[in-house]
Amino acid sequence: MQILPNGDIQLPALSIADRDVPLASKGHFSGHLVIGDGAGRITQTESHLEMNGILCLHYRPDVREMREQVRFDWFDENGEIFSHYFDCVAIHQDGTKIAYAFKAARFATRKFVRKLGVIRAQAVALNVIDDLRVVTEHDLDPTEVHNAWLLHGMRHPDPEADARAPCLDGP
Repeated sequence: MQILPNGDIQLPALSIADRDVPLASKGHFSGHLVIGDGAGRITQTESHLEMNGILCLHYRPDVREMREQVRFDWFDENGEIFSHYFDCVAIHQDGTKIAYAFKAARFATRKFVRKLGVIRAQAVALNVIDDLRVVTEHDLDPTEVHNAWLLHGMRHPDPEADARAPCLDGP
């Protein structure tokens, strides 16, 4: 939500995810972030790790655009077709498209990584993405996560607070 100068409220745009993340779950965290310029866009997340990772990516200067829950259809060694949803795909300033899979380290098993390797190879061959990265909680820098949340909390201008803040450039 953004409060406009005339006092009106502008709601964020709806998510553009290829699938909706259920908001209620007994087994794990799920949530929504609002990121982007102006009123922003709703971004759905399926874990706290995913939320932190997406927020960190959003505030990196080399990331131009992001989309969450991106569908990719792939096939196994028997030719059976399955749908996989990348947690997010970040488009970098140079146009490179990197897909991310946020996974708790205890669930990033060899079988999971092997399956993602097959999905990655097919997605790269079709020019859907340029690379796929698996991110665990060990890969996120706590300082970067903290700073991303600070930046997120200050994403909208606050003219009243700015007017009261001491000027660091002079009197």
